[in-house]
Amino acid sequence: RYTNRTQVQTARGVEQFDQAVVGYNPTIIVRDLRGAVNQPNGKRVPVKKDHISDQASFASFELYADRRQRILAFPGVVPGATVEYSYELEIRNLFYLPDDFLFENVVPSRSLSFTVRAPAAFPLRTTAQGPVEYTREEQGPMVIHRWRRSDVPALRWEPDMPPLSDFGARVELHLDSILWDDLRIESGSWEGIGRWYWSLARDRMEPTAEVSAKARELTAGLSEPLEKIRRLYEFVQGRVNYVAIELGVGSFQPHASGDVLRNLYGDCKDKATLLIALMKAVGLVGQPVLILTRDSGAHDAGQPTPGFNHAVVAVPQPQGYLFLDPTSTTAPFGDLPWSDQGASALVVLDEGRSHYVVTPLHAGERNATRWTATATIGPDGALQGNYLMEAWGASRSAYAGFLDAAKPTERDDALAFLMSRLCPGAELIAQDLVPPEGPADPLRIRLRFRVPGFLVKAGATEVVAPHLVRFPDLGEMAIATVRRHTLFLPFLENESSEVRLYLPGGRVPRRIPGKIAVQGPGFEGTTTYELARDGERAVFVVRRSYALTQREIPTPDYAELRRVLTEFMAEESRAVSLAPPG
Repeated sequence: RYTNRTQVQTARGVEQFDQAVVGYNPTIIVRDLRGAVNQPNGKRVPVKKDHISDQASFASFELYADRRQRILAFPGVVPGATVEYSYELEIRNLFYLPDDFLFENVVPSRSLSFTVRAPAAFPLRTTAQGPVEYTREEQGPMVIHRWRRSDVPALRWEPDMPPLSDFGARVELHLDSILWDDLRIESGSWEGIGRWYWSLARDRMEPTAEVSAKARELTAGLSEPLEKIRRLYEFVQGRVNYVAIELGVGSFQPHASGDVLRNLYGDCKDKATLLIALMKAVGLVGQPVLILTRDSGAHDAGQPTPGFNHAVVAVPQPQGYLFLDPTSTTAPFGDLPWSDQGASALVVLDEGRSHYVVTPLHAGERNATRWTATATIGPDGALQGNYLMEAWGASRSAYAGFLDAAKPTERDDALAFLMSRLCPGAELIAQDLVPPEGPADPLRIRLRFRVPGFLVKAGATEVVAPHLVRFPDLGEMAIATVRRHTLFLPFLENESSEVRLYLPGGRVPRRIPGKIAVQGPGFEGTTTYELARDGERAVFVVRRSYALTQREIPTPDYAELRRVLTEFMAEESRAVSLAPPG
């Protein structure tokens, strides 16, 4: 049973709370849904049947699903009104038991409470996080658990916040055993959850004759196991379209590998199943992995739960596992999308043996971005030159996805984003995107540009701004003066730039700035300046690099990180005055 009463105080509140949504599926029945609006003048307006509608509830990546939602629209909501609604859910499959109650809200809450009544012998575990008051009461064979929190301030959102489940006050329920039709899930242990998934997927991972033939075709002429796996991975990644059909147990049970190959579509578990079957057909081993993507939170290793939202593949290696996500269209072989890194995962081994792991968080060196700029100041003071951007790992995936635009306007927006990282006033003349040929190769983007009026004259003094590559992402990290929440970065990364600025004939910098090196929580950065020569021409060389070495920066460390970032970014505003040599 659920009850909610919310007072609406602003026009924005009217837009946000003018309806309530109740989700359900074939194993959940919604009963006694009712609501009302208590207007500021004291009039109570009940919600009638014609204000209640029913519709399918699909995620954007789903072709079809059996989830639905009942929508209750509140009539006559104005600032000062109170909306209220309540309903009861009859849940016939406890796999879908609402198991997470959040004691946080986007608006202030006077009172939040969560009550669980269960037989004392019922196999139930509970965990609580944050400042929540708990009481336990025994009434005969029943145990009543209550959690409360009063006068809760509104949750304030910030950029680069961790998942809410990392820090929000909440209560979770864990069932040690769940019966789904005639199949029992021993959900009190990771092994039990692994056995359940194995029972669903085992037969589906067997290669058919067509799968075996395709595997032999794809690996013909190859002898190295990893090269064979790469070829199979890239086939599933590139040729099997992502389409999800979520019906009943089909939300968790993959389709047979032969069907996935024949239709060339499937969701994450289907793509993982096909890859495992292709590998098995040529004598290679891959294991299914259930994963909770890091953007959705993290599991407690000591509290087993079947609450995973993604499937990937693990390849046993001497030093652990090589994890592969064929659902990603941009992650090169051997890398993972950032949301798969540092994530809770369950590797399901043969016969359902399994163990809980945390996927690796790749070092920043694997997610490198390198900028090289060469430009010349002409006699008219205009700057003209070329940029070369090279990106590896997660950085490569980020740029590939951003530039893979279907419409010309989207591609123009992507290129404008790239230009924003460069010097102010830069005009794009030409561009070229060079896709990587192999998993270790970078994505390359070449830009030709021009900056009118680059050389500035102040009386007899000539001034140039030598920082032709800028790092605006760092500025965004430091934009807040204080933070309420941990700074959470998608992935560790290294970024570097080398600028070679050909100065006007007969000109050199009046002074070469010294090296700048800064270091703070999760950050290291350096800037160096040098004067070189190319024949008779002076070349001013600026090299910059930084490394993000820590995914999460706790709130107490943010002030120091911001200070260091500000110092590093301040170099970008440096100007250099020119003078004749001598």
